[in-house]
Amino acid sequence: DRIGLSMIEIIRKVRQIINFDELDMRIGIHTGSMIGGVIGTDIVRYDIYGKDVVIANKMESKGKEGNIHVSETTKNLLQKHCGDLYRFEEHSDLNIESVKTQIKGYLIYSNADQE
Repeated sequence: DRIGLSMIEIIRKVRQIINFDELDMRIGIHTGSMIGGVIGTDIVRYDIYGKDVVIANKMESKGKEGNIHVSETTKNLLQKHCGDLYRFEEHSDLNIESVKTQIKGYLIYSNADQE
């Protein structure tokens, strides 16, 4: 998540430098399984698939501009492994019908920002 927080900060700085208020980004993160593979013959590309990929996509699309939106699964792992490095704000309660899942989403912030 540190790289995500750095990306958000860089976009804020660039937005000010180029004076373009519409420039922004949102990041969605979920932790889980996926299947990846190469598809195509004329134009070859690598892609990833799976229920958890759909959830990560929803974390991004239902997130808030200028923020990182994480699933409850990711939040729990970060709290377990990173202690109080981050703080979380409940943001969403998503029903993802395509994968028959209900999931909570949280905005994540660095506690270092409060120092």
